[in-house]
Amino acid sequence: MDRVNDGFLRSRGGTAKLLDDCIADASRQEAARAEVTRALLRDLKAEFQGRRADAPSVVAAPVGVPTAPTQTPLAAPAPNGDFFLAGPGRKKLGERRRRILACYVSMLADKRNERITTAALAQFMELSEAALYRNFASKGAMLESLIDAVEDALFAQIEQIDRHAVRYRLDTRSHVAMLVALPLKFAEAYPGASRLMAGDALAVEDSQLRNRMTMVFVRFESTLLGALLRGESVPKRNPAGLAAALCAFSVGRMLRFSNSGFADMPTADLDACLEMMLR
Repeated sequence: MDRVNDGFLRSRGGTAKLLDDCIADASRQEAARAEVTRALLRDLKAEFQGRRADAPSVVAAPVGVPTAPTQTPLAAPAPNGDFFLAGPGRKKLGERRRRILACYVSMLADKRNERITTAALAQFMELSEAALYRNFASKGAMLESLIDAVEDALFAQIEQIDRHAVRYRLDTRSHVAMLVALPLKFAEAYPGASRLMAGDALAVEDSQLRNRMTMVFVRFESTLLGALLRGESVPKRNPAGLAAALCAFSVGRMLRFSNSGFADMPTADLDACLEMMLR
């Protein structure tokens, strides 16, 4: 297949084929995870087909996931937080542990200005705190498992894009733009998880947890740098600086999303921003 060299925001067959393959791969993953993965990738594909850089940004939420959080009754079944908690790497959690984490994520989205305590979580789930501690040694262990789940889900999707970008020799600007867009769309789909990613839900928690979340984005920045170094179409005057700026842009967008009560979408005007940053 010929190398794709046109502008990274314009529609072209190579990128569409790449995303078609990503969607096909996602369909072979575990059902709970695949539904979300396909929806995110379809949304990305739509942006790369026929959208102008100055067009208003419209974000399509994954099937079954509301764009804004809703209050969940105490006796409700586990919310759609099962998304990334049901992937292959998370099976070791067990059903009860996944449910606890899913409800924690739901509460992060619903109670944006409150610290989530184990007492509040137990009440939300109609369990005793002792039942929570039989599954997790501490609240910190619970949050660490959540961060692990976010990282697993995010990088599973990033690895799909990386693999197919190599296979189809996608131009660097398109590849990097898709990598930057993916965590932002993930944050939009899962507002509770976005609070972990932005760090505000960890502000009053143990510093080790904040460092653990920081390391996820150190890994993401390294992924961006690798894509820039392997490519040919982005100037290499300072690829490390560009990767750091793109990563900081992503984290900043997620923090604004969280601080705005999930009103300021991370992908708003994303095309125009990436066009300026990836000249």
